[in-house]
Amino acid sequence: MRLVLQLLLISIQLLVYKGQPTPIPQYQLQPFQYHPSHLQYIEDSIQPPIPQIPVEIQVHQTILNPLTVATAHQLSDRLFLIRINLMHQPLWYFTMHHELVHIKQMVRQDLDLREDTWYWKGQPADWTIPYPDRPWEVQADLQAQMYIDLYQTTH
Repeated sequence: MRLVLQLLLISIQLLVYKGQPTPIPQYQLQPFQYHPSHLQYIEDSIQPPIPQIPVEIQVHQTILNPLTVATAHQLSDRLFLIRINLMHQPLWYFTMHHELVHIKQMVRQDLDLREDTWYWKGQPADWTIPYPDRPWEVQADLQAQMYIDLYQTTH
């Protein structure tokens, strides 16, 4: 009976409503593009020397948890994915450097996922440490800022 009433109400609303649908606002979202400093960091800090197989980094723009700006994932030995939150565009420049440091940590196996357990420098990661104090996050923030500062003073 309840379903019949709901369908009846919806049908009446559809018959009575003659207005135009409300347009969805179009935000001025720009596609992600690497800054030259990102490309330089990848070349200087992540890519192995020739003739070794190069690292591939894919960037996907998506909607993430509102508190998450981006995440880095290792998909295979040489393939990595950075998921960057569309809602945090103003933070992309620094955040991409931060995530690239995480990729470097994974390439060097400082930050390593083995059998569903994360390791930091060979020891199981301690997830009870508050996020900003986790050593891999501290290193990512410091190295990202240091590289940005270095790049800005030399270019």
